[in-house]
Order: sequence, then C-alpha cells, then structure tokens
Amino acid sequence: MRPFKPFLNTFYKMEKEHKEFHHRVQKNMELNKKNQKELIKQNKELEDRVKKRFLIQNK
Repeated sequence: MRPFKPFLNTFYKMEKEHKEFHHRVQKNMELNKKNQKELIKQNKELEDRVKKRFLIQNK
C-alpha cells in the first residue's frame, strides 16, 4: 500500500489544480461576457453620438 500513496497524493493534487484552473476559467468567461456587454453598450452610445453630430452638421 505504501508505494501507491504518493501516486494518490499526486492525483489529488492534480485534481485540485484542475478544479482551481476550471474555476479561474469560469470566472474569466463571466468577466469577458460582462466586459463584452459593456463594450457593446459603449459602442452603441458612441454610434448614437456620431449620428447626432452628423445629422446636425448636415442640416
């Protein structure tokens, strides 16, 4: 049973690292989604401002 223990410890350590990695990936995906929504919103606002300015200039 002794030689098997280091393998188990390594396995548990890898499993833990994998879970942490997965958690970080999930967090990053959520942040990306949030940032993307914010960027889309800002882009829309900019487009609206440019359209208004363009319409005012062409009157």
